[in-house]
Amino acid sequence: MKKFFIYFLIIFFAIVLQVSSVPLFFKSDWPVDIVLMLVLAWTLIDGFDAFLKWAVFAGLLYDLATFSAVGLHVIIFALLAYSVSFFSKRFSVEIKGTGILLMMFFVSAATICSRAILLSHEFGTGVIANDISNFWQTLGMFSLAAFCNLLIFFVLFFMLNWVGNFYYLKRN
Repeated sequence: MKKFFIYFLIIFFAIVLQVSSVPLFFKSDWPVDIVLMLVLAWTLIDGFDAFLKWAVFAGLLYDLATFSAVGLHVIIFALLAYSVSFFSKRFSVEIKGTGILLMMFFVSAATICSRAILLSHEFGTGVIANDISNFWQTLGMFSLAAFCNLLIFFVLFFMLNWVGNFYYLKRN
């Protein structure tokens, strides 16, 4: 019960922070995504099987909070959790050596793929081609968003590890 309550509170506060604070600080077309980075970090820590139900819950709650189509973020988070789990089983994902590079790849790929899925759902596939036609502007916005997402990811990764160790959530 303690694990459920802690997970629920962390997801709830991340969604509230994403919906209320991020639009104030990042007014670009590629805003940072705290909830996406939370799902990514938690999937690396807990694994796909243990975190899938929480990723679905976070996606549903995020869809309801942002008034988007219900299930859109569920698909994004489930695909992210599965692909991260797939690659983390084949490669060593630790905070040393190539694990850091792999985490940077995960953050960049998650940023690009979630943005592409959201854009294609909202405007159709033609808007992706329009984003590609403004390549340098899109690259600059993506670089800023990926860098901010990377910082948020590492903060969340260490915070979630600390919370898990502090509350002994690994044993439950």
